[in-house]
Order: sequence, then C-alpha cells, then structure tokens
Amino acid sequence: MKLKFILIAGFSVACTLFLSAQLSALGLGVYGTGSKSSTTWTYHKNEVPDFHIKSSDSKMGAGFVLDTNLAKDNLFNYRLNIGFAKITLDNEKTSYSSFYGIKDITGYEYHLYNTFGFGIVRTEEIRLWIGPQIGFGVIRGEYDLSSGQDNDFTTIFFSGALAAGMNVNIGDIVTFGFDAGYRLKQHWGGASVGNPSFGITGKERELYANVSFILRINDFFPTY
Repeated sequence: MKLKFILIAGFSVACTLFLSAQLSALGLGVYGTGSKSSTTWTYHKNEVPDFHIKSSDSKMGAGFVLDTNLAKDNLFNYRLNIGFAKITLDNEKTSYSSFYGIKDITGYEYHLYNTFGFGIVRTEEIRLWIGPQIGFGVIRGEYDLSSGQDNDFTTIFFSGALAAGMNVNIGDIVTFGFDAGYRLKQHWGGASVGNPSFGITGKERELYANVSFILRINDFFPTY
C-alpha cells in the first residue's frame, strides 16, 4: 500500500515537473500546515456487527510546494503540496472503545494535494485566488491501549476540498503564501485492536491552513 502511494506520488510529481518545464515560470518552496478535523470511523468484522467511533483530530506538518503562477497576471494557477503531518486522534468515549481500552491514537499522514486556483485579485504585490482541490494519501499509526499492547492501523484516503489563498510577492524572487480550506475525506484500511483485526472506513471533515515560503523562477507581474 505504501509502495503504491509512493509510485503514484512519484508519477504525479514527474508529470507536474514535465508540464512545468514547458512553462516559462514557476515557484518552488516549503510549507507548514496545521488542521483540525472530526472523523467517524466504522469498524468491520464478520463475527461482530459494525460499530462506530468518533475522533477529534489535530495535525501539524510540513512539506514541499510547487506553484505555476504566483505573480503573473494570469487567471489560472496549479499548486502541488507534497508532505506529511503528525496526527493526534482523541477517540470519544464509547462502549466499544472502553471495552478494547482504546485511548489516544498517534499517527502520521503522508499526503499529496492538487489545487487549481483562479486569481480573483491580481496585482504586482498580491494575488488572491480560490479554487477546488483534490488529494490522496496514506495514514499509519498506533493505538494506545490500556493493556499495554502495541497495535497499529493503516488507511489510504481520497479528499476533495474548496481552497482559497493569498500570495504576497516581495521583489522579483520571494513569495509568502497563505491558504486555507475545507476538506472532505474518505478513508479505507485496516486496524488491530487487541488480538482481533478489523477493516475500517472513515469519513472526515477537516479545516486546514498552510503557510508557504516560495522562491520564484522567472515569475513576475508584467509592467508596461
């Protein structure tokens, strides 16, 4: 599963870099991210009825960002974010989580997000944009059980979002980026809880925000 994600991510990056190479300008940089979300997890096992556990999730992470239009006076920009985030999942108390001794869960999310922006304000110093976002990734983590057993879980996810952002352009090279949005995610995977193993699915609603530092290459607002 992780190898499949890496191959898909590598292919996406290669295609993006190839397309970017056909353009006259782009920006490359780094970003930090944080989010709060709520997830309803459904546990599946043939011998028992499905049951649900809700969690309140916090994420902090970082990664690399590529953007095809930070300062130019063009309508469209494509932004690629590749990174990771550390997750703390705080399960709400339910009969099942109490029975299995499930407490806090810590995990790591490895993600790739594609954002398609449309500049609604375009000046030499500032670009405001809004647009849709699609993404996918992998989450791997461990359960904290009262029994002291080590247990883990893995899911893959697909997400859709509405995003908005602002680029603040300083000189001909540097851009500070700020963007935020609301994501809906669908998870599929598996988990061990004590001795039994379960299939799990999850529906997540996430509010996120990113801060980026980007260096521009031949990307500037035209002056006439």
